[in-house]
Amino acid sequence: MPISSIYMNRNMKNTLEKNIENFYSQKIVSTLSSSSFQIDDFTVKQFSDENDASLILKFSIYGQSFLMTGDISKNVEQKILDLPLQSVVLKVAHHGSNTSTHESFLKRVQPSYAIISVGQDNRYGHPSKETIRRLEKMNIPYFLTSRDKTIWFEISPSWMKMYYLH
Repeated sequence: MPISSIYMNRNMKNTLEKNIENFYSQKIVSTLSSSSFQIDDFTVKQFSDENDASLILKFSIYGQSFLMTGDISKNVEQKILDLPLQSVVLKVAHHGSNTSTHESFLKRVQPSYAIISVGQDNRYGHPSKETIRRLEKMNIPYFLTSRDKTIWFEISPSWMKMYYLH
């Protein structure tokens, strides 16, 4: 199967990633853009913690933006507050853990919707009550994969629709 590009967190190039890069003779890149689609990589390089080194990607399609925050903590959120974070959809960090998605970050992102990827009755108690309270306090509608199942978006140049299986 031909592969034209591989996108990965440039902080996490381990042996497997280097082997993939060598095998396919492809350069691993971190940004992509066209007239209707753009990806920005806001990943912070200074953190050695695996969660804080998570990919932070903002992608825009026809002007609709999505911020994907991996498992970052408040420490990383504070470091990236000066970046253009405002997005229509926020994928809440670390399954809604109380270690992230703090009020200052939410004020900067200003999401219209928040998505929390989380398993039903998980052993960590995610999402945390604190994270849910912050979203509710700021009147941000949120969707949980444990409750709403698959969540997807249909996007055209003039509109966006969100669907979920509740």
